[in-house]
Amino acid sequence: IAALAAIVLASFAPWLRSGERTRSSYDLVKVIDRIELLGGGSLRWLPAVWVCVPLLAAVALACFVAGAPRWAASVGAVVGGFALVVGWAVLKAPLRAEWGSRVAVGGGALVLISGTAVIATATSQERNPR
Repeated sequence: IAALAAIVLASFAPWLRSGERTRSSYDLVKVIDRIELLGGGSLRWLPAVWVCVPLLAAVALACFVAGAPRWAASVGAVVGGFALVVGWAVLKAPLRAEWGSRVAVGGGALVLISGTAVIATATSQERNPR
């Protein structure tokens, strides 16, 4: 849960510096969309989905609170994987990456790993009930 919160907070934090200006992940999404960097390719959905990260994190939290850990882990793993990939892409950009992208990568990795572990454990327990 803490790593999901870190991803959401990091999404609003500075991700990239260009000149004297820092940009959050949402600023970057606007720029990517405005200059049609993704064009009509298979990744053109990325900006639309990225803005849903806080909502998806809230869904994962709601599933956890409602006692559905597998659903929480599944949604969390999607958010974590997405944050990991997007944050990593920003870190590899030729401009100076800021702390928000680093937190997104770290939080994304943690959520992806822990979500996968929860799903694997739940699946194993279903196959081998005691």
